[in-house]
Amino acid sequence: MYEDGKGDFKYDFILHSGANQENILMRYYGANSVSLTENRDGLNIKTKFGEIREGALYCYEAQGQRKIES
Repeated sequence: MYEDGKGDFKYDFILHSGANQENILMRYYGANSVSLTENRDGLNIKTKFGEIREGALYCYEAQGQRKIES
């Protein structure tokens, strides 16, 4: 997990050829609520310590030094 420079948290999942992305499951322990952001491009995660914003999903295929958005 890392901060993307805009204040949003991000993380990476690396899937190899033939992997099933439907096997990825996220659980938010300690969250009071998880909801879509107002413009529906990320998540707001409310905890007793405050709110965390998770940025929009971004998928890409790495080919050499290039990233091809999917």
